[in-house]
Amino acid sequence: MDGPSVDTESRPHLRVYRWIGLILVPAVVALAVLTPGAQPETASPEVAPSPLAIELSTATLQWINTAPAEALADELPGIGPLYAERITTHRRLFGSITEARTLIDLGIPARVVQQLPVQVPAAP
Repeated sequence: MDGPSVDTESRPHLRVYRWIGLILVPAVVALAVLTPGAQPETASPEVAPSPLAIELSTATLQWINTAPAEALADELPGIGPLYAERITTHRRLFGSITEARTLIDLGIPARVVQQLPVQVPAAP
């Protein structure tokens, strides 16, 4: 034969490696995963507030519905020129904003809406 010769004594060696790879490794992994306390403790991630749970004060909503875009961008934390323009466009097309859900629907993140201040600047 012209092909490579196979040493017959190395075959048992290969069978041992196959046994380790097919049986022993998955068993060790399963044991490590299923053993209580084997996994490192991780801090639970912060849960974003439900848009339905966010409520804005009447004063905040009134100020949002009357302030010009520049004042919204300057005075409200997390509200920049883009979000301020979205708010004023919505007011012009659809009327007053009556709930936090409307702001979230405009693309403002729930975490930003939740941080809107209860005390707002004097009416513009």
